[in-house]
Amino acid sequence: MRILLGEAIFWIAAVCCLVAQVAIVRSALSPHEPTPGSDRVPRPRTAVEVVWTLLPALVLIGVFALTWRAMHQSTVPAAFRLSHLAHAAKALL
Repeated sequence: MRILLGEAIFWIAAVCCLVAQVAIVRSALSPHEPTPGSDRVPRPRTAVEVVWTLLPALVLIGVFALTWRAMHQSTVPAAFRLSHLAHAAKALL
């Protein structure tokens, strides 16, 4: 994949995930109006909701950071070089 196309796809995905995550966090922080007749339904705990909305955000940040690093890594690790794999296959036979 060309670098410009790859970076464009990366940034589009990052912006989409950011917009979605902001909407999710905003929804978790907004006040919940009790519906009539819902006395038996427990009130949601805002702190727990925020933790469960921020946890996927942190995982996404990690995934994007690793993806960015892999996209801009100039050398291929030795374990993934074709010649190294060929020698390993011959050793197994």
